[in-house]
Amino acid sequence: MAGMVPGMAAQGAAGGGAHMGVQGALGSGMFGGGFGVQSALPHNSLPASPYGAVTCGKAGHYARNCWQAANRQRPEEENTEVRELLQRISKREKEEEDRKRKEVEETKKKEEEERRESEKLREEQAREAKLEATIVRILQQRKESQLVPPVPLIAPASHVVFDPKKRSPRSKAQMLQDIRSYIAESEDESEEVREEAEKLVEALESRKNSRKGTSSVLATASWAGKKVTPKKITPRKGKAPGRANLTKGDGFETPTKMSVAECSGDSMIEFALTQTKVLSGMKVNEIRKIYDQEGFDYAKKDITIHEIVRCRTRLAYEGFFELKSGTPSSQKAQGGGLGSP
Repeated sequence: MAGMVPGMAAQGAAGGGAHMGVQGALGSGMFGGGFGVQSALPHNSLPASPYGAVTCGKAGHYARNCWQAANRQRPEEENTEVRELLQRISKREKEEEDRKRKEVEETKKKEEEERRESEKLREEQAREAKLEATIVRILQQRKESQLVPPVPLIAPASHVVFDPKKRSPRSKAQMLQDIRSYIAESEDESEEVREEAEKLVEALESRKNSRKGTSSVLATASWAGKKVTPKKITPRKGKAPGRANLTKGDGFETPTKMSVAECSGDSMIEFALTQTKVLSGMKVNEIRKIYDQEGFDYAKKDITIHEIVRCRTRLAYEGFFELKSGTPSSQKAQGGGLGSP
């Protein structure tokens, strides 16, 4: 045991000395040599990487657990902010372009409407000027014809015929057309119906020459419309067919005025201009209905308005335009005169 103890002591001394010797050398190197071991370790002096983990340059912990990583902004957030800023800028530019485009479109639309209104106004003015010139020309011709002194005609009372219900040429043509269509579509093909209808057509066509009475024509027309048994109309004794009651007692009664408007040049111009203005403000469908009532086909709007105004003016001033009895040429054409039978 004694031999073993010194041996172990010697081994321990040797081991301890060796161990202590190494530690002493390390200690003398660390403290006496100015931290030789620490200076031998590499120092992380590189700056933090802009992408990836953030490091502070100190040892003793992992990079993902560094306390400076929470205070540093991540590159994903920076990219998001830049992207949002670019989107706002592009959206603002797009809105500005849309606003400018809408302003340009509105300006063009407004100019187009103004141009249409001006063209419409010019057309109305030209139409009114043309109508006024036509009326002035007609009045001038009437004044020139009135300069010739009329030759008075003396006719017996039996030949004086007054028709208070004159029809326009268009209404007569429409009546003839209706009668012919009625005859063509009628199922009654008896000889009496055909004869009476032919008599009615001949009476209407030769009304100016024959001067037949209004009562007989209206009675025949009413029979043709109702399809009843025809009845022969015979004039009474002492009364000529179609003569109106113009005499009152032993004297002669002046016929009433046939014109529905004031018979003067200014009133005629005012009437025509008023009708033109009213018809110009109507729509095409309304003008088409008015024109269809006259029995003619529809044309352009300007031509249609001109025709309607001319027809209405002639109907309103029908007695104003009739100068056949006041001019020598008309008297010669009619075979009139003092020596005429």
